[in-house]
Amino acid sequence: MYYVNFKSLAFTVLIMLMSLMLPTGKLTFGVIGGLLIVAAFAPSAYVYFKLKRIKRPGEKKSLVYIETIRRANLPTLIIYCAIGFPQLPYQILGEEPPFKLYNIPPVILAFVLALMLIYNFSYVRLCKQELEQFALAEE
Repeated sequence: MYYVNFKSLAFTVLIMLMSLMLPTGKLTFGVIGGLLIVAAFAPSAYVYFKLKRIKRPGEKKSLVYIETIRRANLPTLIIYCAIGFPQLPYQILGEEPPFKLYNIPPVILAFVLALMLIYNFSYVRLCKQELEQFALAEE
């Protein structure tokens, strides 16, 4: 809840207002979708590089490391479920879906992007706290 404050609310509203001016189409979806994918994978990359030193004796991975990785992959799961999963039955049946992903309004994509960025900031803070606790435990 540290990053859910007035500044993040203002940031979300600003991004959504700016996205109202964007046209709905493949290019807009490609740019915002690309940003969503980068934002979804950023916590996973952060945890793999920063938390390598948290290991139990015998080179086993600690529960802190495993739980942190699980939380890091949550945005990726959300993006897959929101974008990829609804079209899966149509791809299996070989039919054309009645909706196209690039027809999603940019306002919705911008809102999801803003929420993803707030989650990423909170996640980086969580990782730093875990590293501090691990450093204190080693001493």
